[in-house]
Amino acid sequence: MVYLDDLLVHDDFAKAVNSLGRAFLQEAGLGPVDQLGVVTANAETASRRLEQKGLQAFFIAGGPVEMWTENGKDRDFKGRIGVSTYQGKELELLEPGEGSNFYRQALDPQGRMTVHHLGFMVPDVDAASEKLTEAGCPLWVRGRIASKPVRVEFAYMDAKEQCGFVIEFMNISIFGKQIKTPHGLYNLLARMQKKMRTRSWELNKG
Repeated sequence: MVYLDDLLVHDDFAKAVNSLGRAFLQEAGLGPVDQLGVVTANAETASRRLEQKGLQAFFIAGGPVEMWTENGKDRDFKGRIGVSTYQGKELELLEPGEGSNFYRQALDPQGRMTVHHLGFMVPDVDAASEKLTEAGCPLWVRGRIASKPVRVEFAYMDAKEQCGFVIEFMNISIFGKQIKTPHGLYNLLARMQKKMRTRSWELNKG
């Protein structure tokens, strides 16, 4: 297991993140890492802990996903995440959720924030998934989050044997146009939540 605190002690956090699974990622033509996915029992509590360490506040949201197909079987999954950035890397806090043990199996009994996946923005999630499947990393979860006008397509690949982590491919679009989320956006949204005294927003399917 790798824990977020182990990476935060490095002066160059981005370099430490990019070193994770480097040999395999280079072989697979992936890198640098866009997102670090971290499992925690409670996104709000974890966000407060990280803010005390000097990180920016996390935008927190949750609700049912539009699609969650795990090992070929459709499931009803509901979860909550917190998103921020640090040294140019997107940080995603993931609660265990309901409807699957996918995140829960990485939950640390001592309350440490566990690195779950390495994420990459790609133009075509399915094409990237097929390529990595050919490299011996099967598709674990294929999903979609939709909250008009935002749509997030994602796929989790089982690369634990090859590099020790799950690999995620992501594609975010607004009104059908692919975007790369500006790093300052999540902090802006987090500040809005705090001002509104609503620390978590519910995202509806649509």
